[in-house]
Amino acid sequence: MPRQPKAEEAEEAEEAERFTLLAPKLPGKSPRFFYFVEIHPDDVSMNRGLAELQGRSPKAVAKEKIVAACLRYEFVPQKSEEEAFKHIAPIGTLFFSQPTVSPSVVAHELAHAAIGWCRRVKLDPTKNTPSARHAFDQEEMFASCLQTFTKQFWDARP
Repeated sequence: MPRQPKAEEAEEAEEAERFTLLAPKLPGKSPRFFYFVEIHPDDVSMNRGLAELQGRSPKAVAKEKIVAACLRYEFVPQKSEEEAFKHIAPIGTLFFSQPTVSPSVVAHELAHAAIGWCRRVKLDPTKNTPSARHAFDQEEMFASCLQTFTKQFWDARP
């Protein structure tokens, strides 16, 4: 008689929804960066994905009762990848659990992502210029990045 799958195995069958968020391109700066996004069907699946990326056990991650997460990472391409990532490179992964996806949770994690992007491209959103006409206002660039991520996130959702 064939073995019946356990409930945990049945949950594994449902895949996480995956897409990317492309950060704005700064004038004269390269490469352009992006985040991976994973929206898991439940907390168990999300914890498993987080644990895998962090090299931890899913049980340890589950104890933290994480609702969503933005994991930023230092990315140093291997020689074979250098050309591929010359113009575009990943800088992190956002994790969500479908039952807790809400505008407030998404806004919180996208703010972390935008801050991570600012750090990567060496912007300081707390430094503003006195002139509203300045073409490269750092606070405005942060806000633009957050706006870009927010639009892409909600546009990618069915």
